[in-house]
Amino acid sequence: MAALKVVYLYVGSDDVETDLRFLVDGLGGELAWRFHEFGADVAGVRMGDGPMYIVADHRPAGSVLPIIAVADMESA
Repeated sequence: MAALKVVYLYVGSDDVETDLRFLVDGLGGELAWRFHEFGADVAGVRMGDGPMYIVADHRPAGSVLPIIAVADMESA
């Protein structure tokens, strides 16, 4: 089986600003980027060595979609 790695957690939010304060100020995450495009508020937060959190208000609040990378799609 190919090596699998969760590289992003796509997290739904109904208040990106509040969620970012919790992740950055409360938990010590690092804001990597943030943009407001096409009616969406989306931000990337690095949380240590784990997957990057992508916090987005266009996803249902409370939902988490893991984004998985594979080294070899054929064998995965």
